Amino acid sequence: MKLSQKSYSSRFGWQSCAMQAGVLYVRNLAGYPFASGASNIWREEVVCRFREIFEKHLAKKGFSWLWLDKESEKTCKRWRKSLFVMPALHDTSRNKVLVFKGDQGILVNYWDHFRMFAETEDFVHLHTCFLKVDRLESLLGKHFEFAFDEKIGFLTAFPEQAGTGLQVVVRVHLPAISFLYGVDKLYQWLKEKDGMLVRGFGGGEKILAHVFEISNYFTLGLSEGELVKMIKEFSSSLCRWEREVRASFLSDTRRKKKLLDRIRFLHSLCSKDDKPDFFLEYASLFFLAQQLGIMVEAEGFNLLKTDAVYREEFLPILSFLKSKRGRIIQYV
Repeated sequence: MKLSQKSYSSRFGWQSCAMQAGVLYVRNLAGYPFASGASNIWREEVVCRFREIFEKHLAKKGFSWLWLDKESEKTCKRWRKSLFVMPALHDTSRNKVLVFKGDQGILVNYWDHFRMFAETEDFVHLHTCFLKVDRLESLLGKHFEFAFDEKIGFLTAFPEQAGTGLQVVVRVHLPAISFLYGVDKLYQWLKEKDGMLVRGFGGGEKILAHVFEISNYFTLGLSEGELVKMIKEFSSSLCRWEREVRASFLSDTRRKKKLLDRIRFLHSLCSKDDKPDFFLEYASLFFLAQQLGIMVEAEGFNLLKTDAVYREEFLPILSFLKSKRGRIIQYV
């Protein structure tokens, strides 16, 4: 079914973009080496001290305790698209702990002693995420003395996070803008924005499936509220731009034809051989065309034809793009 520009806007709104957002607070114990460079003796002591706070306060509030050193396949699947937990799953250091309740929690001994986070599927709720991590930070602050410098602020393993220790992240799918202007040009333009750190999915340098992760580059000189507002407003402008470009594919016949031709070309490449970059570009544009109602599902190809190793690497990104495994296997 084709959608007019009017019906498209009213049907999809902001959710035309697959999105994920979150807030991270970083804190370290005064007098202790950062977890990234600490021996296991120091790391064990941090866990031991934190365990007391967990049992007295967090466990009673419904938080769960998980040793990341002993991660299971189920754990990886639960957190594989998380903005803040997924990188910790691939870290081989010992005495790492995740305490969580829903999409909020505390990472212990991953680079820093404490990384308090909250995640959401819409940047509109970033302030709510901030309130959640602020409550966790206040709880720990009552029982621990944090590493703090009068001139700099809170000290962190990464210098750019020193100050407030707050990081605000938005992960967003921008296939229409990327296709129209070119992913490299868009990537360069985003990186040139003052105060912004732009990376690919999972914090990588390479942009895959037109997914961008945008966060504040530093924290010094800005309050927590200003950081949240800055990322929220920038993300809002990006989503409006993406929505406008998506709507143009419905009104511009030549632009729509160019999109469909590119999808079919990528399909022909991927169906012959395993080409990771081409496959993810194909999946991204194919899902875009489906959302717009200009391509039927039968035009997809079977993911089972691709190499099994590549398929496992694809799943976190495809999961972020709101794709269920059965649907991926059947259509893509």
